[in-house]
Amino acid sequence: MKLAVGIDAIRNNPKLYIGEYEPSEQFLAAGLAGCALTSGAKRVQIELLADGWVSVSAERDWITPSLSERFKDWPLARVVLSLIPQVGGRQNEIRYEVIVSAFSQCLALKCGNTWIIALGDEPPELVRQCLVDAEFAVVFKPQSAPCRVQRTEADASTREVRPRQNNATQRAFPDERSPIARNPLHSHIRPRA
Repeated sequence: MKLAVGIDAIRNNPKLYIGEYEPSEQFLAAGLAGCALTSGAKRVQIELLADGWVSVSAERDWITPSLSERFKDWPLARVVLSLIPQVGGRQNEIRYEVIVSAFSQCLALKCGNTWIIALGDEPPELVRQCLVDAEFAVVFKPQSAPCRVQRTEADASTREVRPRQNNATQRAFPDERSPIARNPLHSHIRPRA
């Protein structure tokens, strides 16, 4: 029996990591922004970009400085694909980058002027131009296909979780039940044409 690790573990059992939520671009971006804030970023910005790409950017690298000693030497491309504890987070909390990777077809990181491709294809030039002034960013393109969520053996049925349709003028997380929508610290979430 082979043990699933990293993004495979999340894809095999998404309910354990995201509950009943749909892995929409807004949901993934808000979770990643929360991870950045927990990791010490002071100013985090979420942008919905062209062709379904999403960016979460900050004034500095929030990943490398907040890694525990065991993971300090790992390259960023490996960190975002691995289950790593969230330093400063809740008990047993993992870094959110791996969850974003699990539900994305492409993921890249921008560090200064350098782009690191962790998953899939690199962002197109139009997307990269939108982030020319960003010091650090995680840019991803969520999976467009529905995600199949397996239930427990007691409830062996499956259901499809479809990402919400994104309207360019729609505010991220319009649902008032979302803690992100109610939190004034997240008023910076805005779509970009």
